[in-house]
Amino acid sequence: MKKRLASIFMAALMIVGICLGLTGCGANSGEEQSTSQENAGAGSEEIEASTDKHTFYAKDYRGMNLANAGYVSIGGDLRDSYGAANIKLVPVCVDGTYVDVSNQDALKEFTVIDQNVKPNTKISLVFDVDENGNEYDNLVSYSNIDEIVLLVKRVGSSDRKSFDIPMTAITPSPDAQTRYVKDYVGRNLASAGYISMAGDLRDEYGKGNVKLVPITSDGLFINVSDIGNMAEYYVVSQSVQPNTPIAFSFDEKYDNVVESQSVEQIELRVEKVEQQ
Repeated sequence: MKKRLASIFMAALMIVGICLGLTGCGANSGEEQSTSQENAGAGSEEIEASTDKHTFYAKDYRGMNLANAGYVSIGGDLRDSYGAANIKLVPVCVDGTYVDVSNQDALKEFTVIDQNVKPNTKISLVFDVDENGNEYDNLVSYSNIDEIVLLVKRVGSSDRKSFDIPMTAITPSPDAQTRYVKDYVGRNLASAGYISMAGDLRDEYGKGNVKLVPITSDGLFINVSDIGNMAEYYVVSQSVQPNTPIAFSFDEKYDNVVESQSVEQIELRVEKVEQQ
């Protein structure tokens, strides 16, 4: 009788073990299932292989920790390599706060939940040529995509947004003379561009750049040469609509010297970021 009871007891233990191992019946099962559902499909799209040095395809960054999404460049940008070129990655946090891309430890605090350039979007590279018209292998003249915006949230937090952030797909550039206005809505102002040597806030558009002018609803001054001051604000609207074409003309001798451009300045309406 004792032997039979022991056998029944051992069988019961085995059933419980199988339940815990296969169905997650433990105390943390709800948490684990929630995490699994949240990341379902993230980063799962198979990316097409490059066919030559001119053609690459946008990676799937969804589900990645931001510190694994690229590398911090010498200039302090977050970038990712695509063949001989590199593409700027711009993280936009769901709560409007600033993400310090120059700080590797800060990047580890965020995970990517969406991107404005769909995975497998074609990235086309054009190379400089020598006096004989032969292409260099490592000198990229321009690419049809300048940057990829990554929507991020803090690791372990809900992805519920405090306001809507559009992941607008920006039209790829057909040539070096044409670029399209980016969508700045939802970006922390400190992530909207870069501080020029003259102390302006500007943003790169191919080989050219456009001046960004922040405007507050209460008329307060924003010191655009102070990252800390800019980090207090996020963009709610812009004076030039996303995907508006910008036409550039270049000097005949120097293809990186802009002679004229159709859009020189974009005003950005900004609001204070809510303190977390």
